[in-house]
Amino acid sequence: MKFTLAVAAIGTASAHGHCPFKAFFESMKPNCPNRDESKMLYHGAYHMKASHTFVNSLVKGWYHDSRTEVLGEQCYGDWMHEAAKPIHSLFHKMHGGDIFNLSIEDAEGASDALWGMIFRNVQECGDYKRIHNYYSWCIDNIEVCKFHQGVADRIIDNQWEILADLFQVVHNAFKMNKCDNTEEHLAHVGLITQHTFSIMSTIHGFQGQYNRDEEVTEVLSFHEMHQNLKAKMAETPRKHEQCPIKTLWHYYLGDFNPIGDFVHEVKDIKNALMPMHHRHHAKHSG
Repeated sequence: MKFTLAVAAIGTASAHGHCPFKAFFESMKPNCPNRDESKMLYHGAYHMKASHTFVNSLVKGWYHDSRTEVLGEQCYGDWMHEAAKPIHSLFHKMHGGDIFNLSIEDAEGASDALWGMIFRNVQECGDYKRIHNYYSWCIDNIEVCKFHQGVADRIIDNQWEILADLFQVVHNAFKMNKCDNTEEHLAHVGLITQHTFSIMSTIHGFQGQYNRDEEVTEVLSFHEMHQNLKAKMAETPRKHEQCPIKTLWHYYLGDFNPIGDFVHEVKDIKNALMPMHHRHHAKHSG
């Protein structure tokens, strides 16, 4: 009964054009009297800009690319405003309580628009191109890509670059402010993303360049890529390599081994308290 009343209340509020959650979301907004609201983006415009910033920064970091714009302006670009109109129209009618006047054409138009935007962004952002790029590098460097050989050496050889990236991540994370405008907020998000993926790429050992104008003639499914990589792994002998944690431990801490020292100390105490012939007697008498 309570659930029915709640649904009825929400439906009544929606029918009169009032979002039942508007007061809650309004209360969550920060009080920023000095913020320039003209530089704020909301809803669809913000999500488009945020998506472009995230993906562009991810690619910049992974490829160690210093260009400001790697993907191009069409990736989550302004064309989405026009393309999303059927979706907005459908939700406005539903929000206004006009759900029974919706037509199948309205629903189909919104669905077509949604899938159209998804697949166009896959093309405009070069998603398959980057996946195939990584796949090609991986199958040519299976020891590094799948067997993770040389991880410790890469961390040691690039320790200052990794530390600089880590500093940027922490610095921008602490610099973010709830009263930042959209441009300031996404600038921090972009730098955090870029330097995080730069660290990951360096440790992983990825080497490659991204050219959005390059044509990829080979079209493989994810399943085909997976099977090809499995076959390459099966035919590639795996070299024995010391545990990277052990290598890094010895490089940075030398012979310092608190756990091992503690174990030896416990054994020494045990030997002092219970000499060998007493332990032998206790073992056989039990």
